[in-house]
Amino acid sequence: MSQPFLLDHLSAKNLGSLAMPDFCPRCYWAKARMSFNGPWNSFPSIFSNIDIYSKKVTEAHIKAHANLAPSWLMQFGNIVGQLPCPHWSKFSFTDPATNVKLRGSPDERFQMADDTVAILDYKTARFTEHQDELLPIYTVQLGVYRWLTLKLEHKETSVTGLVYYEPPTKEEMESFDPDKILTDGFLMKFKAHILPVQTDLAQVESLLAEAQRIVQSNDPPAGKVGCKDCQKIEHIRQMFV
Repeated sequence: MSQPFLLDHLSAKNLGSLAMPDFCPRCYWAKARMSFNGPWNSFPSIFSNIDIYSKKVTEAHIKAHANLAPSWLMQFGNIVGQLPCPHWSKFSFTDPATNVKLRGSPDERFQMADDTVAILDYKTARFTEHQDELLPIYTVQLGVYRWLTLKLEHKETSVTGLVYYEPPTKEEMESFDPDKILTDGFLMKFKAHILPVQTDLAQVESLLAEAQRIVQSNDPPAGKVGCKDCQKIEHIRQMFV
């Protein structure tokens, strides 16, 4: 009998997908066995660049204003200092119950006045109903960062949340300011929308156990009824029969 396939590491995002209403165990089983590097995956690098720029904005404001975070971030509470966000390769911990190394890296961590931690993630998007559909993933991701902060640094997290940097609306674009046109390009305003998110450490550990249970099966589990990805996989399989 062949040895069961076991997860040895998992990212916060890939754990979060288990919390989605349309989660399909069969698709997850297949993705895990491809190390979550399936075909035809693509992600425009421009969003990563904007994410880096957002962090630089916060960093520059803190340096210019005597360690004070931008006013929109202060809506999360009494922030008194910025904390480092280690790279995901350093920010990882092996769960003893499943032997899975969980890893990730938040966009921002702050020291609060009560000596607890605030953990935030940035999203370059307008907060809409479509974004709301992804909240289960984002919630688990933030929960993982909170879990890792506790396991690695023994620090309690009192605040977890999202910061949406929203591009101009259609109405705002209709009243476009010509001064934003430069000789080498143009300026675009991003407005901050904050969203506090409640996280659950027990959920993180429960999903870890569920992920390991699904993946270790030698045979693929049943898919979610009506799963469109399963239908596409079957269509591709039939093409090569």
